[in-house]
Amino acid sequence: MTFASANRESLLYKVESTEGTNPGGVATYLNFTTNNLDKSNSTTQDDTVRSDTNVAGTIRTGTSTSGDVGFRLRHSEYDPFLEAVLRGAYATAYTDTATTISFADADNSVNDSASGFANVVAGQWLKISGTASGTNDGWYKVATKTSTAKLILSHGTVTDESAAESITLKGTYLANATTEKSFTVERVLADITQFQAFTGLKVNTLGLNFNTDDIAGGSISLVGRDGSYTGASGFAGGHATASTAPAMNTVDDIKAIFVNGALSTANFASLDFSVTTNSEAIRAIGNLAAVAVNQRSIGISGNFTVFKEDRTFDAFKSDFTPIDLVIVTEDSNGDGYVWDFPQTYIEGSTSGNQGINTDIQDAVSFSAVLDPTQGISASVTKYT
Repeated sequence: MTFASANRESLLYKVESTEGTNPGGVATYLNFTTNNLDKSNSTTQDDTVRSDTNVAGTIRTGTSTSGDVGFRLRHSEYDPFLEAVLRGAYATAYTDTATTISFADADNSVNDSASGFANVVAGQWLKISGTASGTNDGWYKVATKTSTAKLILSHGTVTDESAAESITLKGTYLANATTEKSFTVERVLADITQFQAFTGLKVNTLGLNFNTDDIAGGSISLVGRDGSYTGASGFAGGHATASTAPAMNTVDDIKAIFVNGALSTANFASLDFSVTTNSEAIRAIGNLAAVAVNQRSIGISGNFTVFKEDRTFDAFKSDFTPIDLVIVTEDSNGDGYVWDFPQTYIEGSTSGNQGINTDIQDAVSFSAVLDPTQGISASVTKYT
């Protein structure tokens, strides 16, 4: 007898064109560390009174489809799910290498005499490299797009530099919006030739965690409409392979953390955040499975621990004025993300003593909400 082995399972996914309908065709393999996607029954006992004390019966009153997928952070692989949880879409990809780039410290701007900034969006981040002696290399936020030839930068100060070097700027912008996206996901149990397909899946929560001496990881929580076992795949054709990008780690690949508009010099022991869409499977009379999955308001929260050096985070908590929190992650190929929460509130900060021979750390909790200037709660800028 053959038993299903965890090592022989794979996941396939595809974005649906019609919510709840498997689009079929070619799908994409997805790397994962764990998953518990499943379809379960809801039951109600018949409460008819019987003189023999037996229960009259158990009635199936519905089904639910949901589960979590754990993963290691790899560049680009989970972009469709990032778009889904933010209900947005990446803007037109931007990358440019030119000798027409200059910098001006008077207005903290980067300038292009060839007007190459057409696809840059105000609010996004740019990774800049190749400047003279690396003086202006780094990560900057586009505070204002004055024109296709001038960008005003923040979160870093540039120095005057004339156009001469071959300078590269890159960054493609994604921010939270209102466009919902659903998926069909199929669990493939190769050793027992079983396929479990789930349709109408929407991202309820996507979270990332960064711990000391670890691989960056996360999880996606999905809520769907239906699911079923079959003896054959619901997809067809030669499927796209899973990403081979390196998993990001928390030693080499956390490049920068910005707090309140400036590069932080604090020593972080851990950091995590999650974005939720408050998704709910909608039920209706005459239907065994959910008839829809509705998404509600966005919610963003997180935590970090930092070795206590001063009262910086206590002050943010006491003042309860919003700050921005930005994390830059970049893999060994030089491909990265900038995770930006422009309106963040420090809700809690505690620094208890854990006893002899321990270090005191600030344990900080935060939430992010609408930034009135940008009109968003969160953004992601990716670059390759």
